[in-house]
Amino acid sequence: MRLLLLCLPFLSVTHSGQCPNAASPGSYCSSGTEVTCPVNSYCEGGSASKVAFNPATACSITGLSSQPLCYWNVTTLAGSGSRGSANGQGRASTFDGPHGVKLDPASLNLYVGDYTSSLVRKITPSGYVSTFAGQSGGFNHVYGTPVDNLGNVWVVDGSNFRIVKFSSSGVQLAQVGSGGVGYANGIGTAASFNLPTDLCFDPTFSIAYMTEEAGNRVRSLDISTLAVALVAGSPS
Repeated sequence: MRLLLLCLPFLSVTHSGQCPNAASPGSYCSSGTEVTCPVNSYCEGGSASKVAFNPATACSITGLSSQPLCYWNVTTLAGSGSRGSANGQGRASTFDGPHGVKLDPASLNLYVGDYTSSLVRKITPSGYVSTFAGQSGGFNHVYGTPVDNLGNVWVVDGSNFRIVKFSSSGVQLAQVGSGGVGYANGIGTAASFNLPTDLCFDPTFSIAYMTEEAGNRVRSLDISTLAVALVAGSPS
């Protein structure tokens, strides 16, 4: 029994008035023609129209693969690209080792831990950069700067082995951690850490979780009582 293999040329057919197959990511179909998606909009492959760009609804960092394919417009919000700690509008400002950009959803201000200069910087929605905390010293390698539901900024002061809470106006409200390297659970300054690096809140903003790099642990912080406990990792 013989097997007859019949080969035919591959044919590509484009129907009049229709985009060929699906429009490519970053483009959309308009009157049968594939058109590049304009800046400040996003396009889903095969879509018949473009959609206004809204980072709150169009794409998310978590689970991005399940979101529409996006045509991003990348711009520089702040920073000249040179090292420094100058305040100013947009590219007139400078940073030195920025870490951990955090957004205050109410004001839309961004807070940045400026690691090398040991400052906390604030960026307004218009791109104006100012120094939020650390002007007179006191910090030693700022990592995360998460913002809670009341607009308070929690500064992870890594090499000072502590977390400092500030109001949105820059007034220091509380300190967690003794300021010396170690391991101890406790309330407020009775606790101690070994190089805390970041902090995140649970959905109710009642508990925060902290990574402790040199201690190789995850710790919890009760927001109302400032009590620190061990979540994961060896206690010694």
